[in-house]
Amino acid sequence: MEDQMISKQQGRTWGDWKLDTESHTLDLYMNGGILYSVQLTGITDSAQMLDWIIQLREKTWITNDHIGDLVSALDHIFDPQATICRGGQHRTIDPMRALNMFYASDPDDDHIWTRMVKPPA
Repeated sequence: MEDQMISKQQGRTWGDWKLDTESHTLDLYMNGGILYSVQLTGITDSAQMLDWIIQLREKTWITNDHIGDLVSALDHIFDPQATICRGGQHRTIDPMRALNMFYASDPDDDHIWTRMVKPPA
């Protein structure tokens, strides 16, 4: 059953970004190979998510489409407005829990959870 759930999300893409469910990364493909990988298991809060976005934005080769597609992927996978920064409040998540919920979700469901948030300390 678990293999069946994971296979639902294999090949999920946002522009040139592709989700790798084995390594739990978003991989940016260019010229037939992986140019950059975002490790999703380290994203536990909005600061870590923003760090990836800004880190990539500062690359000379990155395009606006790449950044937009990355933000779309992160939004689809983690639903940050509901989980890590609702109302401008800092919250943390368990990234593996979020990823497993996403892997098990319907690929057409945009936002799949509402209660994976730890209240602010």
